[in-house]
This record gives sequence, structure tokens and C-alpha cells, in this order.
Amino acid sequence: MKKVAILTYHRHDNYGAVLQCYALQEVLKEMGCEVNVLDYFCKTALQPLSPTAIKNRGIIPCFMSTLGMLMRFPRKRAFQEFRKKLALSRTYTTENIDQANNDYDCFIVGSDNVWNPEITGFDKTYFLDFVKNSEKKNSYAASMGLGSVPPGYEDSFKSLLSDFRVITTRERKAADSISELLNRDVFSVLDPTLLLPTERWERLAASTNVKKPYILAYQMRPDRKFVQFVNQQAKKLGCKTIFIPFPQGASGYHAQSNMSCGPEQWLGLFKDADYIITDSFHGCAFSILFHKKFAVKVSQLGDRIYNLLSMLNLETRIAKDHAFDISDNIDYSKVDNVLMYRIKSSKDALKRIINT
Repeated sequence: MKKVAILTYHRHDNYGAVLQCYALQEVLKEMGCEVNVLDYFCKTALQPLSPTAIKNRGIIPCFMSTLGMLMRFPRKRAFQEFRKKLALSRTYTTENIDQANNDYDCFIVGSDNVWNPEITGFDKTYFLDFVKNSEKKNSYAASMGLGSVPPGYEDSFKSLLSDFRVITTRERKAADSISELLNRDVFSVLDPTLLLPTERWERLAASTNVKKPYILAYQMRPDRKFVQFVNQQAKKLGCKTIFIPFPQGASGYHAQSNMSCGPEQWLGLFKDADYIITDSFHGCAFSILFHKKFAVKVSQLGDRIYNLLSMLNLETRIAKDHAFDISDNIDYSKVDNVLMYRIKSSKDALKRIINT
């Protein structure tokens, strides 16, 4: 049985981060692998006001990251409980992660923002620089947050990725950018959350006991226009609203919110919602998995959202103004046909990684 190590961005109490990690772990187990998630502690990301983080990222991004961590604090216990479902290794830092070299037959970095310098401070561990045998180095659905290699990082990306055996990214533009940089094949694949069948997520979802109908508003970035749009849709549909975590970017707005929601409760709210409004990539992904009527308000990092929606011919779900009608039906039979093809090609890419 092949021993596979996943290196990803799983320690933040972020729904997409832990759920994509869980999904990749489960898919690899189904393929017959023995899997560990490397419990890597990225100091820049997890200690945003440390001197190292400030040096790598700058004071303003670090300050904003600290605010984000404080906002996520109420959900910490629920996330700690969920991480018991991850096959975590011993804890590693940059000082000792090279000790993992001989413990695994294959290393996979990804998905999510593992190659986003704004988050990691360009931590080279996420480029598997500690792995001595290049035949073991692979990426699955790695994301840079942007559509292409960040300006000024071209030489570093080229040097760090040149000896990877298989490179796959989550966004098509990122694959094209790295392919051009390295003059080799790079493939775009689905986020791991989309590889698990909906039934698996439904079994994992917790019961919500929320009276229907309701709009679930999953908001990542402070934006008054987002909140105003949600309010307008709720009034039009006669629905109550549940915000996760709370209406960001608006003062004096009264709505039900859930600050302490864990991953399983989050899944349950998505599963049971009548409508979903989000500015999040994984908010879109789970709206699609659960076949929901949804709307997307893109605030930033829009490339990854556009990539997903355009691939599934769902660009019309982007709400550009208040005239948007979230109650419009979506032909999910067509969406599922495209998704089925993409799931197969993405799993084929994973098989190429593990079948050496």
C-alpha cells in the first residue's frame, strides 16, 4: 500500500481549507493509499504579527489576518473536533519537516492557497523544497489565489517547481501560466471537495433544526453592497437570513448569525438552505454540490470563482446588480454532466500521481 503525505493549508479555522483537505484524504484512501496529512505549522500564516510574518507580508496584511483570526475564534473548538477526522501526522515546522522524507512514497501539495505568497509569506515548504527525491514531488489543485504566477516570483516558481513529477492546479489560468514558465504540461483539476459525491457530504452534515425558508449568506470579505443585496433578496422572497459568520461591512443590520459554526454545522446549513448568497469559492462549490439556487457576489480573488462557474456554464449566477433573481431555476442535469466528466479527468490525474 502506497504511503501518501498531503501538505495543505489545513490549520486555519476556515471551512473550505479543512473540507478540501478532508476530501482529498478520503479520495486517496478510496484509491487504496495509506494517507497522512502533514501537520505543518506555517509561522507566517499562523502567527501573523510575528516579526517573520511582518517582514514577509507587511504590517497591513498581517494586521488584517489577525482580525480574521479573532473573528474565527468562536469556531475554534468545533474545528478542533473536526480535525479528529484528519489522519494528522506529528507536528512539523520548517526546522524538522525534512524528517518526513523517508516516511512516505509520495508527497502531494494542494489544494487551496498553498502557493499564494500573500497568505504563506512565500513559505517554500509548500513547494516541497524539503523533499529530496524529486520523483515524490507532486501537486494536486494547488492555487496561487491569482490567475497567474505573481509578478516578481517567476524565477522562484521556476526554480522550485522545475523538478516536480506531476503539477496540477485548481485554476486554468494558473496551469497555463506555470506551463509557459516551465515549458511543460500542467493540468487544471477540480477542487477536492467536488470529487466526493454529494451523499458523502450529506452524511457528514449536522442537523440544523432551522425553520424554513431561509437564505444562507456566507460572506468572506467585509462588503456593504453584499449585505444590502442579501437584505434585498430576503425581502423579495419573504425569507429570513442566516449569516456566517455575521453581516460584515454593515452596521445596525439585524439578522441571525452563527459565529461558532463548525464544518459539519456549516455543511448542514448549506444542505438545508432554500437559497445561498456567497462571495466564496467553496460557498459556490457546495451550492453546486447540493443543487441550490444561489447567487455570487464577487469581491476579490474572483479568478477562482469565475474559473469554476465558467467551466460549469454557470456564469449567470454572478449577481451584478439588485435586479438579479435568485429564484431562477438552474438545470443541474447539464451541470452534473459536465461535472461528471471533470471528476473523471481529475481522478485520472490523481492516479497518475500515485501510480508510479
